[in-house]
Amino acid sequence: MLTVTHYPCGFFSCCSVRLSAIINYTKHHGMVPTTVDSSSSWMSIYKKSNDDVTFVYFQHYDSIEQNIILDKNLQIDDWCYQFHDYKTVNYNAISPFIQKYFAPSEIILDKVDYLTKKYEIDVDNCISLYYRGTDKWLETSLGSYETYLQKLNEVMTGISTPQVIIQTDDGNFLDFMKKNCPDKNIIIMEENRVNYDGSAVHYSNTYEQNHVDIQYLFATFLIISKSKHIICSSANGSIWMMFYRGHANNVYQNLHMNWY
Repeated sequence: MLTVTHYPCGFFSCCSVRLSAIINYTKHHGMVPTTVDSSSSWMSIYKKSNDDVTFVYFQHYDSIEQNIILDKNLQIDDWCYQFHDYKTVNYNAISPFIQKYFAPSEIILDKVDYLTKKYEIDVDNCISLYYRGTDKWLETSLGSYETYLQKLNEVMTGISTPQVIIQTDDGNFLDFMKKNCPDKNIIIMEENRVNYDGSAVHYSNTYEQNHVDIQYLFATFLIISKSKHIICSSANGSIWMMFYRGHANNVYQNLHMNWY
C-alpha cells in the first residue's frame, strides 16, 4: 500500500504530490501500487469532515483498466513540472497514470457538462486565458497584466469571433481584462471566486465552501484543457491542464516572465 500525505496545500499541489508518489513507487517496486491511501491529502482545506474525499473528485482506480508500462527514464518530483517548459514534458509516459488514478468522477463530469451548457462553450473555437495570481508571486515571477493582454491579442489575430474564457483567482487581473477586452466574446464563470487582497482564495473560505468550490474549479480546468488555444501562467493548475490535455500544442506559457 502507498500512503500519500500532503497538507495544508492547494488542491492541484496535492494532486502533484500524489502523482509523483505513485510514479516513484512504481519505479522502485516495478509495479503500480495496489492501494493508494490519500485520506491525509487535501486536509484542512477541501474536506468538510475527516472522511477520505479522493473519490469525490476521481473515479476509483480499481474500476479503470489501464495497462501501465513505466518509462524508466521518467524523472518526476513533487513539483511535477509546474515550473518547466510544458512542451518538454513526456506526456506519453505520464498519461497512463493520469487516466488510471486521476480520471474525473461523475460529480466533476456533471459540473463540466453544466458549465459547458450554461456558458455555451465551444472548446473548438475557444481561447482560454488562465492567470494564477494572488500569492503565487512568492514562488515565481508572474509577469505584468499587460503581457497577458498582449499575448491574447496576438493569439486572436486572424481568428474570427473566438470565445475567450478568462479564469483567474486574482480579482484585479479580472477587472483589468474586463476593462481592456470590452469587444471580445468573454466568458467568465461566476462559480469561481477571486480575491483582491493577495491571499489564496481557499484560505479565505470555510472548508465546506472550498469542498464545493474546488469541484467547479476542477471542472473549469477540464474545459480549459480542451480549448483550441491556452494562454497560462506557470502553476500547479496549469500543468494539470496539460496532463488532462495530453500535450502542450497551441499552449502559450509564461514562465519566469518569458513566453514558451
